[in-house]
Amino acid sequence: MKKSDSIIEEIHHIREDISDKFSGDISAIAEDAARRQEQSSHLIWQQAKPIQSVIRGQTTFSVSTRINTNK
Repeated sequence: MKKSDSIIEEIHHIREDISDKFSGDISAIAEDAARRQEQSSHLIWQQAKPIQSVIRGQTTFSVSTRINTNK
């Protein structure tokens, strides 16, 4: 297994652990991230700015996620 594969595997495991902790409830995951961000001086999650879709002319949203797993 290449090093990059092991890093990807670790990311998948962390994501699964977080999802399991909140039974897959994305609202609860976001609320927890917001709560932890308030308690920390480190950025945990930040919503990306809306971008204009060139193809359809519709406003779409891009999500930028950065999770701090330090407890």
